[in-house]
Amino acid sequence: MAHALIASPFLDGHLLLKPGARAGARISADHYEGLRQAAAVDGESLPAWAVQTASDVWGLELGGHPAQGTVLVREPSPYGYCRASWEINLGCNFGCKHCYLGERPFSGLAWEDKVRLLDIMREAGVLWLQITGGEPTMDPHFQRAYRYAWQAGMMLTISTNGSLLWRPDLLKLFRDSPPYRLVVSMYGASEESFDTLTQRRGAWKAFRRGINAAREAGLPLRINVVVTEDNASEADEMAALADEWNVENHAYTNMTPTIYGGGEPLLAQSAAHLRQRKPFAGCNAGHTFFHADP
Repeated sequence: MAHALIASPFLDGHLLLKPGARAGARISADHYEGLRQAAAVDGESLPAWAVQTASDVWGLELGGHPAQGTVLVREPSPYGYCRASWEINLGCNFGCKHCYLGERPFSGLAWEDKVRLLDIMREAGVLWLQITGGEPTMDPHFQRAYRYAWQAGMMLTISTNGSLLWRPDLLKLFRDSPPYRLVVSMYGASEESFDTLTQRRGAWKAFRRGINAAREAGLPLRINVVVTEDNASEADEMAALADEWNVENHAYTNMTPTIYGGGEPLLAQSAAHLRQRKPFAGCNAGHTFFHADP
């Protein structure tokens, strides 16, 4: 049975979350421990404070529901991680000039190793997981891996080019097990610019088909407007389209070298749209966040 809520340690506190929802609630250590104990007992009711919180924050009516099965209580981790990202596969059905993956071979872990990796992430304390690629929805194990991570109580963000979001099996997956967010990259505001940048005829039509299906399904979307030399003249039009669709959007202008050290993606940048970057002063990688790739 799908859980309605997730209770989890997070950094130096605890959170109560609803799968697929942006809003959450901080809870005390005592409330977390109370949920943990209640969920371990068959038939124990969800505490009154949790019922009230679910109603106030998400409009859920959970009065009389048992804690077991209604709330997934994640165990504390001694490692202190809370976020991770995972390139499930390097392969992609687009050939974008700016891509940091370079040649994009169709490589990824075997299913047993994917399970082992997700188990490690869960045990490390990962609550928010971004699954990316390549194009993650192309991976032969994507749906199984997504469900496995979702059932482990992770809040999932999928970074995708959107070209396959029209598929009924994917739409059903995301309806049944809601993602925290679907981040869709946009490479142009016209067929010509989109297909030129992605180096794939039909890419624009596939993107539009996918984004329209996702919008119609009410999925939680954000668009990354990717601005390069090929589509710079359409930067404002791309943002305007996203606004017209009522989808949150963010302009992405600064590219990075490939993971093999090649500078090819830098040549695709639009000089007029580059943003001044602050000097690197450290980050939380290796402390509360980590990344995994094939």
